[in-house]
Amino acid sequence: MIRRSTWMLILLLIALIGLGWYLNYRKENKAAQATPTPGMEYLLPTDAGVVTAIKIEGKDSSIEIQRNAENKWEIKAPENAAADQALVEAAVTQLSSLRIMGQVQIDLELVNLKTPDYKVSVTYSDGKTYTFEVGAVTPINTGYYVRKSDGNIVVVSKTSLDSLLKLLTNPPYLATPTPTITPTPEVSPTPTPAAVETTPAPSETPTPQNTPGP
Repeated sequence: MIRRSTWMLILLLIALIGLGWYLNYRKENKAAQATPTPGMEYLLPTDAGVVTAIKIEGKDSSIEIQRNAENKWEIKAPENAAADQALVEAAVTQLSSLRIMGQVQIDLELVNLKTPDYKVSVTYSDGKTYTFEVGAVTPINTGYYVRKSDGNIVVVSKTSLDSLLKLLTNPPYLATPTPTITPTPEVSPTPTPAAVETTPAPSETPTPQNTPGP
């Protein structure tokens, strides 16, 4: 039979384990909360010029879009193809609104940044390329955990970043217009003329010949 003192020790041990788990959870939860960034800070520079190329790499696919010599967007990967200019420009405009909501210090594995879900590279007309990695969505579903090229982890607005990542999930291929099919007019069959009955010509009655007399 287990003594009362033994039960007390077991209960005390359980309480200590529970307290340790709670303190560890509280520490991780506190670390995951973003520290607000003073003022308005953006993920990408606002004075680097015009965007000339975008590359988005996912775990299973990637896409690369560039401006050509005529300043038109075209898809370079996964295959060369014409791009829908309006769709690409709509995504590009979101690059200047990738607002940093705060900075965090957290284990990369906890927020999917040890093996990031996406890697984004943006090249500008000044020749500089800026790269960042995208991890998990925040617990309150308002942002993504993002690791900048300098290693700092920040939280970026989910709405703005989703518009950019959509280039990978829904590539902006230029839609090929469907040719209009002209219906072939129906040809009415030409009626066959009815057969004309021919009336036979009356046969000639032979004229009797005069028989010579004796």
